[in-house]
Amino acid sequence: MTDSTSQNIKDLQDFFDDYPDLPPPTQSASANLQMFPKVTTRKNESTGKNGRPIITFGVELEMTIAWIYPNDTDPEPEDPRIVKGIVVENVDSSLIRVQVYKHIMNTLRKAGIRCLSDWGFEAVLGEKETYWLIKDDGSIYPPTRPYDQRDDYQFIGVEITSPPFYSCEDARAQAAVVYDILTSNYRVSCPESTGMHVHVGLGLRNGVEKAWNTRVLANLMAVLWVFEDRLDLIHPQRRRTGGYSNLEAAVLGESLKESPNWKREGLESILELKDEKDCMEIRKLLSFKGGINRVNYNIRNLADNVKRGRTIEYRQNEGTLHGKRVSAWVKVCAGLVEFALTVDQDKLEDFLRRCVDDAPEDYTVIDLLIAIGSSDVAEFYAYRFRDNDPTQTPPTPSPLDTPPRDASPPGEVYTFYILGM
Repeated sequence: MTDSTSQNIKDLQDFFDDYPDLPPPTQSASANLQMFPKVTTRKNESTGKNGRPIITFGVELEMTIAWIYPNDTDPEPEDPRIVKGIVVENVDSSLIRVQVYKHIMNTLRKAGIRCLSDWGFEAVLGEKETYWLIKDDGSIYPPTRPYDQRDDYQFIGVEITSPPFYSCEDARAQAAVVYDILTSNYRVSCPESTGMHVHVGLGLRNGVEKAWNTRVLANLMAVLWVFEDRLDLIHPQRRRTGGYSNLEAAVLGESLKESPNWKREGLESILELKDEKDCMEIRKLLSFKGGINRVNYNIRNLADNVKRGRTIEYRQNEGTLHGKRVSAWVKVCAGLVEFALTVDQDKLEDFLRRCVDDAPEDYTVIDLLIAIGSSDVAEFYAYRFRDNDPTQTPPTPSPLDTPPRDASPPGEVYTFYILGM
């Protein structure tokens, strides 16, 4: 047994010793973990020559903002968050959107966040890549659940996208900070139509996103193929199901749906693709026919003819009001890619073949997160699972809830760790 394997098993046992209220890992999970050492950083793989991580990420945050017209009365004046003054004139709907986005932009700028609105860009294309962008998204609808519906508020959908970040703790904190600033200043809602998408890439070369090689992509998709049902438990029920969401509904899954061993056969098909000359076959098998991209793990941007935005897009996470949830899910997404990049190939394949038929309770998502080197995120989700049944939809706050207790105060200046800066 290697030193890294022994340390990994010790980390697992120490983790559960520290939290006796959590269920212990199963015996099979501990045994499987011996075949699956924690990620080890290889020179010039997960970090570049300057010591910076090469894994990059970006986020798309979706929400609705409550506002009222200038002559209307604030329905909840005791709430310090602004609702009057966001829209300063009674104008048509398109100009209302401009006013709301400009107000958000100025709020973020006062907190030290570099941002622009897509209703009047102030920078050329090359400069916009280091800014947060406030954008329209036609898929965001006002709250529809009975307890969210309010006749005394107006709602407008907002999407805010980050610049590309290097994957590190400071960068993940910045993504969480933006959310916390918004929830501290505005009456924010995340209805069921909202989500939080994470894009993960392999860094830049000469200012352009690096192309993915087939080994890394096949490794990542093989892990997702085997453990998708575990990762699903992080998300509410409504984000786990749908005609075009899970990998088993992709081209590969559809071709195997009549086989009793479809999951194992699919794993072998994915692993065989690691030596292909390009990623086209992996994209074809693990995407959907007809150009549909509403999938949990969207890899359509990894075509060789795509020069910008060569990322995998994780689309499953629900819209959230909590910055810590943003940071945790980003770390999971980036950690899976880093693992696919650095893992020992033989050990990975042996491990996946051992686990492909396991039930979620035999090797839990907590076990998986610890195994890929994300013990802190495992702790975060373990506490959530303890407080909420992971098989049920967790309660979503009302749009007019008070901001999270850990929300960052407005007005602080934050520094960025952004590509190109």
